[in-house]
Amino acid sequence: MCDHEAALKKVACGWPHLFYQVEKPDQAEVECMRYYDGVNFAKRITVPGWYSFGYNDDVVAPTSMYATYNVAGGEKVISPYQQTGHFWYEEQYEEWFGFLLGKLKK
Repeated sequence: MCDHEAALKKVACGWPHLFYQVEKPDQAEVECMRYYDGVNFAKRITVPGWYSFGYNDDVVAPTSMYATYNVAGGEKVISPYQQTGHFWYEEQYEEWFGFLLGKLKK
């Protein structure tokens, strides 16, 4: 649920693809959608974060994850998995868990 306005620029956006088939969106709808766009909330992140996604995700476009990662603050790690779609491999869970444990030890 990030980077919905990307579709207005003909770029893949996050689920639920609000503006994919819309030629001229209602400006009130665009303004309203900003209240629900995760990218706008990610700008407020200041804590460490681990960001991972499937590079072949056909539900949530990887571009929306990059948009979120790019605006998030704090120490951050990005870990795209090139073979996955809209799911995680066990290795991703292990990497995520390792990141969390590493932060708890500090």
